[in-house]
Amino acid sequence: MQRSKEYLFLYLLIPCIAISLGLIAGAQPLLIVAAIFAAVALYFFFNYFEQTVIFLLLVRNSLDVFTKQQIPAAYTLGLVALTVIYLVYKFATNQKINFDGFWWFMAVWSFVQGTWIVLLLLGALELSPSLLMISFREWFRMLSIPLIYLLTIQLEGKVNPIKFIIIIAFGAMIFPIFIALLQMFVPSILPEMLAGINKTTDNLDLVAQGADVSRVRGTFIHANTLCRASVISLGVAIWELENSEVRWPWLVLLPLFALLIVGTKSMSGLIMLAIILLATMMRKMSFSRVVIGVVLFSGVLLLFSSSQYGQSRLESLYNMPFVNPDIDFNRAVILARNNLSDNSLNWRLSHWKYLLDHWEGSSFFGYGIGLSTHFAAREVLAPHNDYVKFLIEQGYIGVSLLIAFLYAHIYRAIQLIKDARFDKRRREFAYMLLVFSIAMSVGMITENIFRSSPFFVTLWSLFAVASWDWNESKYKQNRRFMRRG
Repeated sequence: MQRSKEYLFLYLLIPCIAISLGLIAGAQPLLIVAAIFAAVALYFFFNYFEQTVIFLLLVRNSLDVFTKQQIPAAYTLGLVALTVIYLVYKFATNQKINFDGFWWFMAVWSFVQGTWIVLLLLGALELSPSLLMISFREWFRMLSIPLIYLLTIQLEGKVNPIKFIIIIAFGAMIFPIFIALLQMFVPSILPEMLAGINKTTDNLDLVAQGADVSRVRGTFIHANTLCRASVISLGVAIWELENSEVRWPWLVLLPLFALLIVGTKSMSGLIMLAIILLATMMRKMSFSRVVIGVVLFSGVLLLFSSSQYGQSRLESLYNMPFVNPDIDFNRAVILARNNLSDNSLNWRLSHWKYLLDHWEGSSFFGYGIGLSTHFAAREVLAPHNDYVKFLIEQGYIGVSLLIAFLYAHIYRAIQLIKDARFDKRRREFAYMLLVFSIAMSVGMITENIFRSSPFFVTLWSLFAVASWDWNESKYKQNRRFMRRG
């Protein structure tokens, strides 16, 4: 009876696909190629579900470099379509679908963001409804991220959790790391699309002197995104170092990710790294933990400050209001607005003030999702502060939703720690997720983390696997990465 229901579902789906292909071919023949590709993806999704989900998670870190070709957008659209079809299929055939409270919260949270789409469409916000597509794209991206979590929790009992973590945290970074190292040491051999490392203008004097102000980004759209991915992988490596019987691979990976963090020249990355190392040492003070933490962070600081640009970035910390008594807030803002200061931190203060001055006119609901760049002092310049972003775009309600979003991650991580009280390895992993969540909350003060889809694909995959039952008896009979049946 179950098999007949599955065939009935496919018999209904195939004619729909055939009719759609006919309509597409008539309207735009070139789109037939995309439709055929979608059909192939659908085949693998249903026949090799575990492998396909893991593949989708692996490739996301390598897609940003193809942004001009709209590949990340196609990825998001395909992910949503495949997941919806999968859910319909499961419901139609009365098969079990795994859900949990964290997913429901995040799904509802993402869906509620659509309220601002309706408000903009109805003209209830101050900006023109002509900007609707910008808001809709951002909302669609928000909706897609919880689907990663949903797909990952379907793998419970079918995939070894430890090996899955290794694949997601390190396998997904192989190509970005490879490209990043080439960008650092032999950029001339790369094609223009991959060799385009970020050039900063934080210090115009250094640029005039011919100093190296390049920032490695790997396959990501920005150096800070590579830095955040490296910080997560470094944290997982620390967890493996403390819980694995074979330690040397993780000791090798630690300096590699430290090198990448230095290459990105990201101040927020340094702060997130410091939080992770400090939390690791505080978790259980031991000589080896303290040595690894101190040596690793000291090495990163030493390499970071070995370049002129790195030194200028560190010096900029002192030339901020609230740190340097000779520089008050208003003076820092004036200098930044008149391009008399190369301090990127002071520029952020100036930019935030500019945005918040506009926000005061629509403080309750804001101006609409994804529309904070409409007020930027410079064209298409993001707020560089997710709290300010939500204030501008969604007002008091929006920033309250963001705080709830961050609190949910911390609460869920604490809940996972309690649930794993009899499983040391899983408990330590949940603790690392708690540290990631705190570091993310801090990093959002000066960065556009919420816009980083690759970051959340990795983070929510790791949250999902932490919710699995890690009972190794499930894997004793089969040492393969994936279980059959």
